[in-house]
Amino acid sequence: SQEAMVAAVSVTPGAIGIVTWPVVDPRIKVLTIDGINPAWSLHSAVLTPYPYWTELALTLPPSAGVRDWLSGRIWWERRFRRELQESFAPTKDLGGKLAFTLAAVGDVMLSREVAETSIAYGDFRYPFLKVAPILRQATLAFANLESPISDQGHQLNMFRADPRFLEGLYYAGIDLVSLANNHIMDYGTVAFLDTMERLTAQGVFYVGAGTDLTKARQGRLLNLGGVKVGFLAYTEVGPGFTYTRVPQHWAATDELPGVASARVDYLREDIARMKRVADLVMVSFHWGQEYVHLPSAKQQLLGKTALAAGADLVLGHHPHVIQGLAFGEEGVIAYSLGNFIFDQTLEATRQGLILEAACDHQGVRQLRCTPITIKDEQPQVAKGNEARRLMRLLYTVSQGLE
Repeated sequence: SQEAMVAAVSVTPGAIGIVTWPVVDPRIKVLTIDGINPAWSLHSAVLTPYPYWTELALTLPPSAGVRDWLSGRIWWERRFRRELQESFAPTKDLGGKLAFTLAAVGDVMLSREVAETSIAYGDFRYPFLKVAPILRQATLAFANLESPISDQGHQLNMFRADPRFLEGLYYAGIDLVSLANNHIMDYGTVAFLDTMERLTAQGVFYVGAGTDLTKARQGRLLNLGGVKVGFLAYTEVGPGFTYTRVPQHWAATDELPGVASARVDYLREDIARMKRVADLVMVSFHWGQEYVHLPSAKQQLLGKTALAAGADLVLGHHPHVIQGLAFGEEGVIAYSLGNFIFDQTLEATRQGLILEAACDHQGVRQLRCTPITIKDEQPQVAKGNEARRLMRLLYTVSQGLE
């Protein structure tokens, strides 16, 4: 069967199989032939030269009357037409009709050395300049925003970004950010609320935070290429308020603003609610242990719970280093995409991934990872031996994950 073919190819290095689009999933890689890849080409005209990519039209003859009906001819013709349509479903799902691409990155921190370097260059787009083309070509680009963007509030912890960095987010084409993390309240509630207002004014969507618990958990429903996609975000990691001894709230409540906590009951309830209105559901988690390449037991529990509840893709951040990918029957977990824009100095914290997902209304069809390194507080695509080393790292830390 085609399903057996996919299973065999996914565990056999170098194996090649021919299958129809409905069984394609991220465990296998669709080949690029003559510069064309149907998973990443969203326009029908581009797909035409791809081998075996042919749109067929089956026209039934006019009804031949009772005799043909009794012989079953019309019934068989209708069945044949239905099976042909199902087998050639790519012409329906791709070609820009019911398909989209997502580009996701990890932690984005726009304070400290990142801010100083950008100011020195006189350009608040500076951190994004070398990677913006990859993000802008996606239907939607997602990031974890690790610092409030505000000129208000007072310092409770480490980070606050100059509002002029909104120009950089716009330039990079970042459409959606998670605010569910341990630093978004670093300058208190005033800066937190100001951040949400500024993002909204800039046209950037956010998830995982709100003026109360209901809003923090409600997520975001977007129409991407004709596909209704629901986004949710949570944090397992609480803040450490270094510069105050006064107790501070951070998790949203029925009365107070804040972030959505990564609770199993929230996950199940929110994903089930989102599934009622969305074709796909994607969940972001701020979780795990910093500087560790392997996901914790809690990360794996939360990730698997999200998939079992109906999520199609789980995106992780906070460890500040690359963690592995897990491929399940229900979907994919990217445990940590590493840092994207950050000023940490350990070599592993200056590495990350741009994860791209090609999706249609049935789910995530293909993934590809672009390794990046941070140099002079600016991410750039890794090349040559450096790129190969990071991809080997990703392969190694993905082994054994489910």
